[in-house]
Formats: sequence, C-alpha cells, structure tokens
Amino acid sequence: MKWKNKTRGGYEVRIYATDGSGDYPIHGAVHLNGLGWQLQKWTHNGQHSYDVRTSLDLIPDVPEPPEPIDDTFVFDEGIMLVSPESWERLDQFYGHKIRVRIEVVE
Repeated sequence: MKWKNKTRGGYEVRIYATDGSGDYPIHGAVHLNGLGWQLQKWTHNGQHSYDVRTSLDLIPDVPEPPEPIDDTFVFDEGIMLVSPESWERLDQFYGHKIRVRIEVVE
C-alpha cells in the first residue's frame, strides 16, 4: 500500500521501509514542529498505536474515484444505476466486482 506524505495530524512523513518484521513493519520518520525529524514505526495498516487513532497515523494514498457522468444515478446504500459505458469506467477504477444486471421489460 502507498501512503500520503503527511500524517493524519498534518505532519510531513518519510517512509523508509514497509517490509519490517513484527507488529510495526512500516518504518520512517515524522517531522514534528520544533523537534525536527523523529523516527517512527507503524502497523501494517498505518496505525501509530493499536489502541487509538493518533495524529501520527499514516493516511493511505488512494486515488480519487472517477467523476460520475450524466447517466450515473446513486441511490441509498450506495446502489448505483449506470449505463454500460459508465460501468466500463467504474470497473477500470474499482477492479472487478460482483455485477448484477436488471432489465426492465415493458
């Protein structure tokens, strides 16, 4: 997984390794205001502490989803109705997911 270059608290971060051993395999440094660069380590999912969310947690660098186009409709619970063309764009971004096709017959 890739990480943004700032922590949840907005501190600049540098990742040195993501393949360390033990409970905290991600190693790097955080630039703390007034203290300079401080060595840190994180869990495999970017947490600085297992118990609580902290300002030193890493933020996953996830690409933004594609902009919806005119024929995409979003309903409650994240259910979407899309044209085949829109589905093609969404499928390329999100990868292969379970598809349900509903045809309306008049």
